[in-house]
Amino acid sequence: MSASGLLIHTATFVAIFALLALGLNLKFGYAGLLDFGHVAFFLVGAYVTALFVLPPPDAYPIQTYAFGLGLPWSVGLLAGTLAAGLLGLLVALPAIRLRADYLAIALLGVSVILVRIVQTEGWLANGPDSLRGFDQPLRHLFPLPGETLTAALVFGAVVFVVWCVLLFFVAKLSILDARSTLAERSLQGLLAVVTLGVGYAAASRSRRSRVDSGTEQGHLALVRPWDYWPLFAAALALGVVGAVGSLAGYHTWTLLGLLGTASIATWVVAGLKVREHYADYTAREGLFGLVIALAFLLTLAPAHQFGEGHGDAVSAVATVLTLVLIAAFLAGLYRAYLRWEELSFAGSFLGVVGIATVWLLTIRYFVVSLPGTSLSGIRLSTEQNLLWLVGFSPVGYELDYGRFFLIAVIATVAVVYVLMEATAKSPFGRVLKSIREDEDVALALGKNTFSYKVQSMVLGSAIAGLAGGYYAIFVRSLNYEMFHPIITFIVFLMVILGGKANNKGVILGAAMYWLFVRFTIEFADMFPPGVAGRVTILRNAIIGLLLIGILYYRPSGLWGEERFRTEVTGE
Repeated sequence: MSASGLLIHTATFVAIFALLALGLNLKFGYAGLLDFGHVAFFLVGAYVTALFVLPPPDAYPIQTYAFGLGLPWSVGLLAGTLAAGLLGLLVALPAIRLRADYLAIALLGVSVILVRIVQTEGWLANGPDSLRGFDQPLRHLFPLPGETLTAALVFGAVVFVVWCVLLFFVAKLSILDARSTLAERSLQGLLAVVTLGVGYAAASRSRRSRVDSGTEQGHLALVRPWDYWPLFAAALALGVVGAVGSLAGYHTWTLLGLLGTASIATWVVAGLKVREHYADYTAREGLFGLVIALAFLLTLAPAHQFGEGHGDAVSAVATVLTLVLIAAFLAGLYRAYLRWEELSFAGSFLGVVGIATVWLLTIRYFVVSLPGTSLSGIRLSTEQNLLWLVGFSPVGYELDYGRFFLIAVIATVAVVYVLMEATAKSPFGRVLKSIREDEDVALALGKNTFSYKVQSMVLGSAIAGLAGGYYAIFVRSLNYEMFHPIITFIVFLMVILGGKANNKGVILGAAMYWLFVRFTIEFADMFPPGVAGRVTILRNAIIGLLLIGILYYRPSGLWGEERFRTEVTGE
């Protein structure tokens, strides 16, 4: 799998679990409900969605399952979401008054019961065997673009979503305000080119409007919709151009012009965001971060070169040498942490480690994936990784189904994120936080805390059900083993890692977790099979230590809780 393929695959998992974590954040982060059975609603959403879209059971005599209504996926997703929300209501009504620890145990029991029902009741969802055989929505249209009207409309919608998200992040860049130096003007010119000029102008106007109106910290559309209309108008115009170009038969040029340019723009925007984040760090600290990244890669060299296929003795020596080098690397890193002030760096130790991580990801994506020494292979691999929104195939360029599905899930996450942000700032969100901090105070102010907690339970469970529906579409085969209680604790880790009651932090936590999983898989692949299995097992222990470390050193998470200030007017 190419590096761009790995990016698409990992990003899809991140988006689905970001949805799941947003649901838990509403229950645990805002309302303080300790839901140890969150995976139950994920399971219900996945299975109900699949059972609604599957054809009648007669079509698959080797499987047994209920329903088999053969309905469209949109109906299946809606049914899965509503079913999970309804289960949340039925569970919350008798259990929500329980003390936090008893509530957690009760919900954990519900999740285990549901898993056992799916496992043992063969008539419901094929029992312990996998439930499969359902097609993915719109699969027959791919690869896009195509000449049919439906294919053109789908392609136009993909272009619209991609450019909406991209221009939103462009409009958040502070570089749009900076034009004093030649370097900043050059960056502005680069940004204008990669956003096709139209996008740059729309983002500049949107940012200026928000700054003038004093709503710079506001969020998309729901605060001041008129501040964001240039972004929507520019994205819509590009979507229409994409649909017309596809329908007219200019497939390759339309695809490369709109999604290829957007691919390059994402790298430029990501680079500028990193530059903004580490603006206080000097080039010397950036170079030190690169040294850390290269030193870490060197520790893996023995296992990578001699870990497998060179005989047991050589592989054993390479494994031991790699482990020794890793231990030396960690010891050196710890020593640098203890003597950080003596090294006379302006930034913090964690900040430099963050820079090293950025270097590591960049090297992994653009350098490690290069095939051999063939110039044509290096050029093709670099092009494919740069134009990551465009699929490369033997017959040319295309928009494959994996990319389309990722964009669809990201669009859903964006909508849920906007609604969650609006909810957090609304009176409903403020009451949830007051219940979390001190329920007696909320009761004294006349709030029906029981009703508010039930509502948060229903909404959070429904979002988990929606995530389950997308998960069913993605994996195309469901089994009860996918829904063990450990999934709930992984999602808790995502919420705690990013920062509870912070929706951006929750999405960051999901991304960090899956990057860690991806890294450990690749790390384990370097070793012989016997050692690789132990590395994978060790991953769970490291995750546990990571959780303990976060709770001890940063109990509010990496991003921390987002605080809102509301002005009170009138009497």
